[in-house]
Amino acid sequence: MRVRLTLGQVYRISIGVSAACALLIAAFGFFFLYRYLYKTITETEYIVNLQREYAVEPLNFQIFKDLVAGDKERRSRTEPNWSASPDPFRGY
Repeated sequence: MRVRLTLGQVYRISIGVSAACALLIAAFGFFFLYRYLYKTITETEYIVNLQREYAVEPLNFQIFKDLVAGDKERRSRTEPNWSASPDPFRGY
């Protein structure tokens, strides 16, 4: 049993499939914009408002800079000479 479609029927089917694809793409586009743009912006505004209202004192960046400087100093130390230290696992 062969189905014979006229050119008009093929045209209507292709228009319907194209419209369905366009609606699907638009739905995913709106979801992307809502999830990654609108929601991010509103959450950022919410966080800024919370910082304004509930921050007891502003951040002290000098403490952070001191911590970073101490970490750099700790990392820049040379490694001890392990060959000069006695081996505790070697017998006497």
